[in-house]
Amino acid sequence: MFLLAIAGNAIGTILIKVGTGKIPSINFSLDSIISILRNFYVLGGILLYAASFPAYNYILQKLNVNIAFPIFTSASFAAVIIISFFFLKENLTILQMLGLILVMGGITLLATGGAR
Repeated sequence: MFLLAIAGNAIGTILIKVGTGKIPSINFSLDSIISILRNFYVLGGILLYAASFPAYNYILQKLNVNIAFPIFTSASFAAVIIISFFFLKENLTILQMLGLILVMGGITLLATGGAR
């Protein structure tokens, strides 16, 4: 369930990033909101967020929120970094890679400590 929720969140974020990059100017006007909602990538991202919600809800039913939320948030964070590096060709410095390793270590500690 974690993988479904994390994948939906991370891929949804990437799709929204791609979609908003294809919209010339974003502001809070009605025309801008309509152009955002007509964008296939943005809609796909929103739908993935919505589709991942039941998995996240299930996780919250089964685990303490002080375990589930940090794991979900940090794993989603790590997934977005990895996906954006490979598919969006965004930069990833050595310090960012070190930070990602530390985050993944923290996720492991949270997950194994929460299983007791």
